[in-house]
Amino acid sequence: MKRILSVLFVGSLVLFAMSLAVYGADGLYAHYKLGLGILTDSDVTDAAAPGTSIELEYDDDLAIAVGIGYAVGAVRGEAELAFLNNDLDKVVLSGVPQAVWSGGASSRALLLNGYYDFLNSTPVTPFVSAGIGIARVDVGNINYVAGGGQQGGHDTVFAYQLGAGVAYEITRRFTVDVTYRYFGTSDADFRPNMEMEYGSHNIYAGLRVSF
Repeated sequence: MKRILSVLFVGSLVLFAMSLAVYGADGLYAHYKLGLGILTDSDVTDAAAPGTSIELEYDDDLAIAVGIGYAVGAVRGEAELAFLNNDLDKVVLSGVPQAVWSGGASSRALLLNGYYDFLNSTPVTPFVSAGIGIARVDVGNINYVAGGGQQGGHDTVFAYQLGAGVAYEITRRFTVDVTYRYFGTSDADFRPNMEMEYGSHNIYAGLRVSF
């Protein structure tokens, strides 16, 4: 896992550094993305409950991202704020699903993204992207039908994302796109003895406005 994160970190820096090389050129833009956040199941390690496997499963919910950046030629670089919020669907204790009364997980991330656009003679442009940053991961108090519960908490952790999509230029100023991203973080610690995985598959429809 550490090796994968290192590769992502280096790759993201390369893409972003390419963007910084043309930072002073024309090409300021803002983007707005709205979509579906499909949060992956979270394996929870709780030292206070040795021998008990804990897995959290979530409902699909809203994903939002806004950013501002520069674009020159095939390269773009940007700063972005990304928001995810997912209600908890069930808690699985040692393989036994437990319906829940309340609970959920959310994240607020600040990311530096680099893009490479595959420019061509048509208004349709495929692209790839990578980003790194930080995220605050929050877990609301979890209460499930069997009578158990876990106290919620939050942690600020390293975050990364990888993406690909297709953009369509409506005019020189307005571009729409469809984007897939995988967003992940390092494990979040909520108590001295509790650690949780956090990752999401996000599908966005977006609007990019050039200035």
